[in-house]
Amino acid sequence: MTQSVDKTLRDAAALHKAGRIAEAVKLYQAVLTKFPKNPRALNALAQLKAVSAPARPGQMPLAEFNALKERYQKGNFLDLANQAQGLANAFPKDKALLNLLGSVFNQLNQAQAAITLLSGALRLDKFFIDARFNLGIAHQKNQDLENAIACFQKVVELAPNNSAAHFKLANAFRASSKFEKAILHYKKTLALEPNHAPAHCNLGLSLQASGEIAQAIRQYQAALEIDPKFVPAQGNLGTAMMAQGAFESAINAFLKTLKLQPGNYITFLNLGRAYKENGDFQAAFDAFSKVISMQPDFSEAHNDLGLTLYGQGKLENALKSYQKAVDLNPNYADAHNNMGVAHQELGAVTRAIESYQKAIAINPNHLVAYGQKMFQQASLCDWSALQQDRAMIATLGVNTPDVTPWNMLGFEDHPMRHLQRSKLFAEKKYNRQPLAETARPAPRAKPVRIGYFSADFHDHATMYLMAGVFEKHSKSDFEIYAYSYGPNTNDCMRKRLTAAVDKFHNVRQLSDFDIAALARDHEIDIAVDLKGYTQNTRLGIFAFKAAPIQISYIGYPGSLGAPFIDYIIADPVVIPRAYESAYAEKIIFLPHSYQANDDMRPIANTVYSRSQLGLPEDAFVLCCFNNSYKITPREFDIWMRVLSQIEGSVLWLLEANKWVSQNLRSAAQARGIDPSRLIFAPKLAHDEHLARHSCADLFIDTFNVNAHTTASDALWAGLPLVTKAGKGFAARVAASLLTAIGLPELIVETEAAYEALILDLARSPQQLQAVTKKLAQNRRTSPLFDAALLTNHLETGYRAAYQRWAEQKPPAHIRVGP
Repeated sequence: MTQSVDKTLRDAAALHKAGRIAEAVKLYQAVLTKFPKNPRALNALAQLKAVSAPARPGQMPLAEFNALKERYQKGNFLDLANQAQGLANAFPKDKALLNLLGSVFNQLNQAQAAITLLSGALRLDKFFIDARFNLGIAHQKNQDLENAIACFQKVVELAPNNSAAHFKLANAFRASSKFEKAILHYKKTLALEPNHAPAHCNLGLSLQASGEIAQAIRQYQAALEIDPKFVPAQGNLGTAMMAQGAFESAINAFLKTLKLQPGNYITFLNLGRAYKENGDFQAAFDAFSKVISMQPDFSEAHNDLGLTLYGQGKLENALKSYQKAVDLNPNYADAHNNMGVAHQELGAVTRAIESYQKAIAINPNHLVAYGQKMFQQASLCDWSALQQDRAMIATLGVNTPDVTPWNMLGFEDHPMRHLQRSKLFAEKKYNRQPLAETARPAPRAKPVRIGYFSADFHDHATMYLMAGVFEKHSKSDFEIYAYSYGPNTNDCMRKRLTAAVDKFHNVRQLSDFDIAALARDHEIDIAVDLKGYTQNTRLGIFAFKAAPIQISYIGYPGSLGAPFIDYIIADPVVIPRAYESAYAEKIIFLPHSYQANDDMRPIANTVYSRSQLGLPEDAFVLCCFNNSYKITPREFDIWMRVLSQIEGSVLWLLEANKWVSQNLRSAAQARGIDPSRLIFAPKLAHDEHLARHSCADLFIDTFNVNAHTTASDALWAGLPLVTKAGKGFAARVAASLLTAIGLPELIVETEAAYEALILDLARSPQQLQAVTKKLAQNRRTSPLFDAALLTNHLETGYRAAYQRWAEQKPPAHIRVGP
């Protein structure tokens, strides 16, 4: 019997310790029934009665309540939850118990049960701060931010120094995107509790969401000073550094985060993005591959891996990654858009358009895809959706930074909207933290170091224009560096370049940051970008500030809208005074045409007959070798009216792709013109292409984007050109060239005058012959094809820009004299 009593007493003591008071009392009483004088049972029962008497009816005995609290503190939430209903029914007037039980359900994320219990506590005492605070937590867990905010506001009203309530209130405001109010209460939290690392971190998030990146970074750093192992602050510091364009610092932050939390796949994703933006594609590839090994079905990682492979030029592999992303998430609009870009680069234009259309179907506001779709359809001369898309043109890229400015040049001639597109695009795409400024060097007497940056230092239109400049630069006054990030070729144009410049650097494998740093190491004084927003640009080099003076030239016919570009090279024709405000850069005005031209450009000795080229021997041949995206229904309607009025005339166009001939012939037929009167020229080697110009009678230009190199090709080959001068740079290039070669009579201002002049020249052989003869005379004597003169003027502009910098003056318009 003794053993049985001992066991009963031990069981009773265990129940007592666990807070199961009623059960313990029953066991002690059972012992006393048989052994009324058992001292252990008497003492234990007396102790229980002393501490468990309720303070008032309906309230749980204190010992039982304290035992519940102890179990709560140990995390026994499921056990407590199982008892909750019975306890609440037993003690419905115990506000502290209801608050505790409500907190249990908060811990289990069972918000509705928590709300019921905590609301009951507040019905007993509406000033019960702990219950109001916990009710706010429950509402927030229930996604009811409005009621959560109301609860926390009531708490801070009753207890203004309650830092936890200010913190929770700030979190609720941040979750509601009310960042100004969130910032206020995070600051109040920190005034009460300066070493509250999460408050510093979340204040940083709110500041970052408000666009205050630098202040956000300071808050993340403050959190890390308090707790160097606080993972959220370290990760957020990385994302803020990325937002600021400080990719090296972002990478360091993410690497530190991974030391603290090696299995965090989101941090690996962000690390990969930082590497990718910094141009380190191999490191980005490794990071995204790591994410995929950890989370094989994470569609974003497959998309980012595709972008990295695209950056490495591995287009087929990029497509496979994008396909995997859309297989995992068929509604992933960005991945469909990226598939379109890869298809486009591979020449599968119709597939590209299909991918863009899928992205738009998923997200009708996917403006990147919309702009790409429109441009690719224009490149096919597919105008089927143009009327429907026309309503988008005026706003596309003007209010959001999602549209590549280049894609919109062909759709409208509106310099101010083009500027706005460029500004927004540059702000989003090229937000970089420039390399640290070193001590300002003393201006060098000479030579000034000029760095030219391009992907086109090979057999390319840029070199057809610029080769003569590289060869004519003054060796005594300038030291010329060329930085090539394009194909590593050994063609004749590359050989001319490397022979002409002082230093040639193939930097294709380097990141933008490293190229800018290399230029800094070389002490480049003036960095000249020859790409702008055209294909294969790496304008990020300039965002990192490769040189103290940075200039846009020849590649992009318009403003880059970027704060890191100081000057654009132009002339008074391409940028009249009335439109100077449409350019973010200061302008270096050359006295004649801005366009450089190689006056050693070879024309093949081949003497083509018209029949060899598929042209009628006795026809009047109108010619336009412009890229197909430049052709719009406006020009085409005029061309068809001209064909209808000039008997036997034909239109000779460049066969840019197989769809152009089909679409334009169909468009001609729809306008009553025999499709066979449109003849398409295949692409030829450049010297042969120049030679075949002799079989045309008149080059007719496009409007929104004129012929550029194509125009100077025609003039160099002796073919007269008619153009309509527009408003923007791209729409005035041919006018600049014709002015410089002394043929202003071929420039008109209206579409009606354009049509009339073409008809006059077609109907008057003598007038056309006179113009052709004048062109032949001026070709060798005018400024347009005088590379040495152009280079001299260009150098004068460079010297003036350098002198202003040396005198610590800001950039200003520079007008170079003739």
